[in-house]
Amino acid sequence: HLQAILKSKITSLRIWIDNQMRLVEILASEERTRSLIRAVVAQAKQDGATGEILRASQESRELRENLLSRLRTEGLEFVVTDAEGVIIASPNDGRLGERLNDSVLEKFQSIFDTGKSVLLTPYQRARLGNGRAGPGRNREDSRNFRLPPDRSGPGEGRRNSGPRSGGGRFGPPGRERRSRTIMAVAAPVRSVEGEIVAVIGLMIRPEQEFSRILSVGYDGQSGETFAFDSNGVMLSHSRFEAELRAAGRLEANQASALFLELRDPGGDLTRGYRPSTGPETWPLTRLVSEAVAGNDGVDIEGFRDYRGVPVVGTWHWLADYDFGIGTKVEKKVAFETLRALNLVFFILLLLAMLCGVGMFLFSGLSLSLRRRMEAANREVKKLGQYTLTEKISEGEMGTVYRASHALLRRDTAIKLLPPDQADAKAIKRFEQEVQQTSRLVHPNTIQVFDYGHTPDGIFYYSMEYLDGINLRDLVARDGRLSEARVIYILQQVCASLAEAHEAGLVHRDIKPANVILCDLGGMADMVKVLDFGLVKSYRDFNDDVTERTETITISGSPHFISPEAVSRPDQVDHRSDIYSVGALGYYLLTGAYVFEGMTTFEVFRKHTTEVPVPPSRRVDSELEPELESAILRCLNKEPERRFDSVTELLTALRRSPAARQWTEEQRRSWWTDYRRRRPERVLEIPAGVSEETLQINLSGRTQTAS
Repeated sequence: HLQAILKSKITSLRIWIDNQMRLVEILASEERTRSLIRAVVAQAKQDGATGEILRASQESRELRENLLSRLRTEGLEFVVTDAEGVIIASPNDGRLGERLNDSVLEKFQSIFDTGKSVLLTPYQRARLGNGRAGPGRNREDSRNFRLPPDRSGPGEGRRNSGPRSGGGRFGPPGRERRSRTIMAVAAPVRSVEGEIVAVIGLMIRPEQEFSRILSVGYDGQSGETFAFDSNGVMLSHSRFEAELRAAGRLEANQASALFLELRDPGGDLTRGYRPSTGPETWPLTRLVSEAVAGNDGVDIEGFRDYRGVPVVGTWHWLADYDFGIGTKVEKKVAFETLRALNLVFFILLLLAMLCGVGMFLFSGLSLSLRRRMEAANREVKKLGQYTLTEKISEGEMGTVYRASHALLRRDTAIKLLPPDQADAKAIKRFEQEVQQTSRLVHPNTIQVFDYGHTPDGIFYYSMEYLDGINLRDLVARDGRLSEARVIYILQQVCASLAEAHEAGLVHRDIKPANVILCDLGGMADMVKVLDFGLVKSYRDFNDDVTERTETITISGSPHFISPEAVSRPDQVDHRSDIYSVGALGYYLLTGAYVFEGMTTFEVFRKHTTEVPVPPSRRVDSELEPELESAILRCLNKEPERRFDSVTELLTALRRSPAARQWTEEQRRSWWTDYRRRRPERVLEIPAGVSEETLQINLSGRTQTAS
C-alpha cells in the first residue's frame, strides 16, 4: 500500500515537472521572445550589463512586457540571464544588472555545457522589509540561502535569543531577513546560429503545486509523503508542524520546508522525550539515509521518524532531479487492525461455507447483478484516478473522452478500447500507438501520460487534452487557408515528423483529422500531430515480418496515401509521409483533395497513375511559386524525386516570402475571434470516399481501422 502511494506521487510529480519543463522550453523557442533576448544580450555586450543601462533599454522593457503577457495566466515569475549569470530581464527592475548567486549560477551555467533544461529544487530566497528589491539594495541580501540548524548546547534554549529572534532548542536560529521558498525551471535561448546566448528561468511557488501533490490523499491521521534533498533537509511541508513547534524543533511561525533536517532524535518527542544534545549530533532517519545513499527500499519492521515516532515506510531517490521521496505511517496505526482483520477473515470463511449452497442456487441472479453493477460503474465513469466527463469522439478503434485527474486536477484525454472491440489485432495496434507515441517528445507531437486496462477488460491510455480544432473541421468552417498560414502549419507538422523519422518511424496516416491546431502555453496556432496507430519502423523490417510474409496490407487514408503505400505497402519509408504532407498542404491551399473519386480503388488508381493539377489552377489565383513548387515536388510519384527529408522540405517552405506573413498578431486575433463565436463541431464529409483510415488486406478483405 505504501509503495503504491509512493509510485503514484512520483508519477504525479514527474508529470508536473515535465509540464513545467515543457512550458519554459516552449517560451525559450518562441521566435519573438528569442529575438528580444538576443537584442538585449547584444546591447549588454556593447554598452555593459549594469542595472542603469538595462532599465533604460527599450529592448529590455519590451522583453519584460512580452514575458509578462505570456505568463500572466500562469502566475509565474521569470528571470533572464546572460552567459555571465547577469540578470537582463525580470518583473522587478531593481534586480536588473545583478548576478545570480553561486549555487543558482552553477545550475544555470550547466545549461551552457549540456544544452539541456534544468530543474532547481526548492530553495530559500531572502528578501528585506516588504520583500521588494531596489537599485540600492545590497546584492548580498538577494542571495539564496538555506538556514543552518541550531548549534546551542543543552538547556540554552532561548536564553540569549530574545523574543522571536532566536532558534528553539532543536530549531534554526532566527534571522532578520524574511524569505520565501521557490523552485525554478530553466531552458537555453539560442542564437540564429544555434549558440546558447542566454538562459530563461521560471520561478514556481512550490507550496502551490509541489507540496500539494505530496499532501493530497494523506494516509489516515498519521500517514505522510514528503520530499528531501541530499543533506536530509525537508523540501516539502510537514503535516506535523504543530507537534514540531511544541517540541521546539520549529519556531512559532516557522514552516518546515527547507528549515527541518530529517534526523532521528533518539526518542518520541511527542511523548515528552527531550534529547541531551542538539540536532547536529543526531543521525538521519533510516528512510532518508538509505534514500540519499541511493538505496530504494521499504521497511515494515519499524524505525523512528524525525519526531522520534516509530513508523514504517518506503522511499525512492530521484537521481535525475536530485531529491528523494518518502512515504511513512505510524507503526501502531499500520498494524493495529491486524487481529481484527484475522477475526474478520475467519468469520468470512465460516459465512462462505454456510452460504455456499445458497450462492450456487442464486448464481444466475448473481450474474445478472454483476452485469448491472458493471453497467452502473460505466455510468459513474470512473477509471482509476481519472473521472470521465464527456465524450469527445468515437470510432472503430476506440472512444475518446475528456477526463479529469484526481490529483493533478487538470483536463486529460482518455482513449478507451471496449472489450467487444479488443481482439488480438486491435489490442496490438492500440498498444503500438501508445508505445510509439510515448517515445516522441517533440512539442508538436501529442504527449502520452499513462496506459493500462481495467479488471473488466477495457484497455485505455491517457494523453494531453487539446482544446482546439483539427484541420478537417477548420477547412469545413473557414474554407481554404492563406498561403502564410499553410506554411506556418506545415512547418510544425514537419518538425514533429522530423523527430519520428530520426527515430526510424514513419507515421503512415498524416491527414487533416490527425492534425490539431490549438492555443497552448501562449503559442497561438500551435500544431499537435496525433494518432500514431499505424506507425511502423522503416529501418528494421524484421519488426513486421509476420505481416509482410503472411499478408500484404495497405494502410492509410485514401485521399492522403502515397503511391508506394498502394503499390508496394511493405516497402514504405519516411518519403511516404512527405507525400502525405504534400497532399495535406494541397488540401489546405485549395479546400479540395488532390484526387477525387467515388470509390476507394478509383482514388488509389489516380494516386499511382495521374499527375495532380497545380493548386493555383484549382483556386484560379496566383500562388507563391516557391510554395506551389514544394507541394508538387512532395506529390511526385517517385519517392526519389521528392524531398530527401522533412527537414529539407522545411527549408524549402521557409524560402517562400509568405513564410513570414502569418504574424503573431494575426494568430492571436484569429483565436480571439474563434473563442468568441466558437461553433458546434463541424463534420462535413465530401461525397464519395471518406477520410477514414483503412487497412486493406490485398487477399480481398477490407477493414476500417479508425
